Parts: sequence; structure tokens; C-alpha cells
Amino acid sequence: ALLFGGPKSQAATNVAVLTVLHSLAQDAEGRAAIIGEGGSPLLVALLRSESRAAVAMVLHDLAQDAKGPAAIIGAGAIPPLVALLSGGPESKAANWAAGTLGWLAKKNEASRFSMVEAGAIPLLVAMLSGGPKSKVAMRAHSALNYLHDNDANKAAIIEAGAIPLLLLLLSDGPESQAEAASWGAGTLSRLACHNEASRVAIVAAGAIPQLVALLSGGPKSEAAAAAALALSNLAKPWLSNLACGTHHTAVLEELARTQTSCSPW
Repeated sequence: ALLFGGPKSQAATNVAVLTVLHSLAQDAEGRAAIIGEGGSPLLVALLRSESRAAVAMVLHDLAQDAKGPAAIIGAGAIPPLVALLSGGPESKAANWAAGTLGWLAKKNEASRFSMVEAGAIPLLVAMLSGGPKSKVAMRAHSALNYLHDNDANKAAIIEAGAIPLLLLLLSDGPESQAEAASWGAGTLSRLACHNEASRVAIVAAGAIPQLVALLSGGPKSEAAAAAALALSNLAKPWLSNLACGTHHTAVLEELARTQTSCSPW
């Protein structure tokens, strides 16, 4: 009820109230209650208030509910959430906004077009600069992971400077729990799949040695498995891409130089 005051209401923008909602939203029953009482549009209306970080945090909770994405998207949340990303990797509001957009993109395919139209790609790419230890970088990466489903979006992601930043994530190492390296290699793999322009850019950025290095983690390493798939997509002779022989040779040369075995894969 305190949210009905809107953005200009002191009670509505009180972080303490939003913190209570955050606590209630930690289980399915609480999330359902907030959504059922019409909380989504009221929260979205507060995304431009001084309490926007706490608001985005609660929306991040609600986005994980089965009915949450439709309610949040229907309330017009995508443009203001994308706008919050401009705060960069040090911004709490951008952190929660990236996480919310990731959940929305995962659960609602139609929302992906709206995110791209709102300018999400370059802002999400910029947030990858936080590096492999940054939670906000991982949340931005999660959102981007659902936005490279066509050649135009792949081109936009690369043009925004994603490849060097994805390579930075690989520095997390090949250990089985190195989530950042696994995600970074996985995204490089998907960007390379059936897209010669992406493959050229990835190879030119020096990805092959870093991907080969990840193979040392062995077959139990998620990062190594993702790297193996990325290398496969870089070297695979797609029938529509006659220039791929150069990439194939580059992968084989690096494997030979480092004496890395591909037998586990």
C-alpha cells in the first residue's frame, strides 16, 4: 500500500519499505503475493526515483517468478531498466538492472527484441569490463547470453567491443568452478557458430591461445568444455564459409605448439 504514493512519495521511495519487499520476495509465495497485489507496475514507476537501486533489486526477485516477467514487461520496465545500465559496473542500480534483464530475457523471448531496441547491447557490453570477479559483469553477461540469437545482434555485440572483454573473463582459469571463464568461452562459442564475421573477429582478437590454455582443466572442467566447443566452432568447416580453413589451421597450430591433447573431447 505504501507504494501507491508513487515516485514523489517519501514512503514509497523509502529503502526500508523496499528492503521488506525484497525479504518477502525470497520465496515463491511472497513473490506471488507482491505480483498479485499489483506491485509490479508500482515498482516500475519508481525506477526513476532516488531509490531505483532498491527497486531494481525487488524487480530482480520478481523476475524469477513464473508470472513475474510478463507483469514486469507489461508495466513498461524494459526502457527504464536499460537506462539504469548507463551507471556502469560500479553502480548498484545497474547491477540489479542487468540481473533483472537477464531473467526477463531468459523467461520471455519477446522481451529480447525490446531490450535491443532500447539500446541494451552496448551498455551490457560495457559492464563486462568489471572482469571475472565482478558480479555485475556476470549479470551483464547473462543478459547478453540471450541477445546473440541472430547475425545482426552478434554484429552489434562485437561492434560494442565485447570480444576483448569476453577474453578477459577467460583469465578466471580452467578450474571446474571457474564460472566466468566458462561463460566467456561459451559466449565466444555461440558468437562463432555459423557466423564467419564473428569468427574472424574472435581469431583476430587472439582468442585461440587463451581457449587452448583452458583445455588444461580436463573433461571435468566446465570452462575447458566450453573452450573445446568454441575451438570446434572456430575450426569447423561450415559449408557456407569457404574462408574457414584459415581458422582451422590456426587452431591446429596452437594445439600442436602447446602439445595439447583433444582426446577428452
